[in-house]
Amino acid sequence: MPLRLVGINSDGTIWLTRRRSETQPWDPWANLTSVIGPIGAPTDVACAIVNGELHICVLEPNALWHTVETGPGAFTGWLPAHSVAFSGVSTGGRVDCAAIGSQLHVCVEGTKRTGALVSNPVVWRSIRNPSGAWSTPREVTLRYLAIRDVACASITPSGPGARPQLEILT
Repeated sequence: MPLRLVGINSDGTIWLTRRRSETQPWDPWANLTSVIGPIGAPTDVACAIVNGELHICVLEPNALWHTVETGPGAFTGWLPAHSVAFSGVSTGGRVDCAAIGSQLHVCVEGTKRTGALVSNPVVWRSIRNPSGAWSTPREVTLRYLAIRDVACASITPSGPGARPQLEILT
């Protein structure tokens, strides 16, 4: 299974590299900003492979962008996932994602405004299903004054009837 790394450099350019197997060297870094196009001021990036396709999520202040690699070097373009996946949530500075079966689970740090009050940050989760539809955002942690990082991964417990699960760390 190929390994992919995505990163953001100091000027906000988004980069991708891959290693096709453990015995092969890493490919040269590819400039995704020049391939897909620029987006505001990216602050964090995450990626996961769902059904063999690379999904990339990029967070910027109050926006989450998503793209899918549809073929070698070909992407769907930056789609505004914040408007459908995290509607009503002011996203913070952290994002991570994981594949569980044929779904992409995306976790972001964020707050929600209720009238004049703004909540403490929590980790929110939304799920993208194979048709491209996103679930309603859901709080998955307690409210904290500061969330320094968000990480998530899928695990498959052993035993009869075991189902893949999402583990979230903050």
